[in-house]
Amino acid sequence: MLRDVLDWRLRSDAWPRIASLIESVAAAPDDTMLAWAIADLEALGPMRATRLGSAPTLPPPADVRERVADVIRALILAEPGPGDREPEAR
Repeated sequence: MLRDVLDWRLRSDAWPRIASLIESVAAAPDDTMLAWAIADLEALGPMRATRLGSAPTLPPPADVRERVADVIRALILAEPGPGDREPEAR
């Protein structure tokens, strides 16, 4: 879902809130909080229809794109690998 942010086009005043939510995703202490932060982020995503006369939309600013890439990398690195699992009880 975070990769989708890179394709979004939003009004310029929406990007600071998106940046804040990306920080919430990055700081989520557990899977539940991560899911909530992602849901909040999705809720602010682009609408399918644009009203006539509405403000122009822009792609994410460079700082948002860079932070999204950083968070994606951090989440990938945080995933447990096959050797990180606890041994099965016998």
